[in-house]
Amino acid sequence: MWSIIGWYAKNIYLDKEFVEETEGIAEASEIDFPKIFALNFFYEINTAMKCSGIIVRNSNNTIIHGRNLDFEFWGYFS
Repeated sequence: MWSIIGWYAKNIYLDKEFVEETEGIAEASEIDFPKIFALNFFYEINTAMKCSGIIVRNSNNTIIHGRNLDFEFWGYFS
């Protein structure tokens, strides 16, 4: 199933910027690209959940972004 999602993302999905962003997230987090793509895709299309997020800047001017993904998809990604 994951290989089909990865193939779809890279060959058919039209928002190539979204694909590139999720590829970067997958590489940085060392999580398979198809799982990251699916998780982010579900997050983007699921507007009813409205997960919370926060952006802060610390004393070193580093920006930190956090998001609580409070939905029930986590079981599919283990």
